[in-house]
Amino acid sequence: MYYNFSLGAKHNKGIFSTGVILCLAGAIIAVGSYVVMNRTSPLIFAKTNSTKQNIESIVKTKQPSDNDRIFIPSIGVDAPIRDRYSGNGVLRKGALLSAKKFSIGLTPSETMRQSPLYHLADMRSGDRVFIDMNGERLVYEAVNISNSNVAKITTLQNGIVIYSYEDSGAATLVTLKLVGTMQWLDGQASIVGRD
Repeated sequence: MYYNFSLGAKHNKGIFSTGVILCLAGAIIAVGSYVVMNRTSPLIFAKTNSTKQNIESIVKTKQPSDNDRIFIPSIGVDAPIRDRYSGNGVLRKGALLSAKKFSIGLTPSETMRQSPLYHLADMRSGDRVFIDMNGERLVYEAVNISNSNVAKITTLQNGIVIYSYEDSGAATLVTLKLVGTMQWLDGQASIVGRD
């Protein structure tokens, strides 16, 4: 506030309101940037070359643990397999492995954990899928990629189906064929076929 003899006491509102507007604009930009980053994190980060190379390295160098996991290097998937839904990872029901295509979390890394199969539709026939189960690393190959509805998904006689679904019920299905298991001999990994 300042005093002018001819006008009396006056408030200087211009500087105060400009500061408030700038602070609000900065906050809106920061929140908007965070929302965009969180929303697009599976789209941006999962398929980077470093992510794919890291997953390929894990599959080839680390022996399987007792924790069930799925690795799909071609689309950047390294996720736990769960027998019941826990918010992240891939849900197992018999020979079906599934996850919601997109589920938002509080942080970008949480969003990526909750949306492990976001890029499932980008898989191609012949892509390898590695599943650690009961201390063994099983090697599968994608043989069919299709779109369906969640209500129409059934299990196969001799294979596994992975699918990601949306709230609308639309689903991307990938049918897998067992190729073999990974074996380690003198630190070198190789695939041993199963008959």
